[in-house]
Amino acid sequence: MNAEALDLARSILSAGCARNVRISLVTVRAMLADFTPAFQDRALVQLQREGFLVLYRNDNPRSLTAADHAAALTVGDSPRHMVYLAGR
Repeated sequence: MNAEALDLARSILSAGCARNVRISLVTVRAMLADFTPAFQDRALVQLQREGFLVLYRNDNPRSLTAADHAAALTVGDSPRHMVYLAGR
């Protein structure tokens, strides 16, 4: 993964997302729209490994929209619908 692109993704998320608040992947993907979905997936997983964010499932499947399902990122066998930016 290109470190410069990853830094740009980190900057975009830092500027557009509050810390210690969950945000939908629909919103995050819109913020990262200049990147391909494949890059977004790799970047989000990498940023989670670094402790910058945490990817969460939405435990209330009835609240999920078609857009939520389309934006979901599957980690293991579990779809993730939300991002939580760690407070730093």
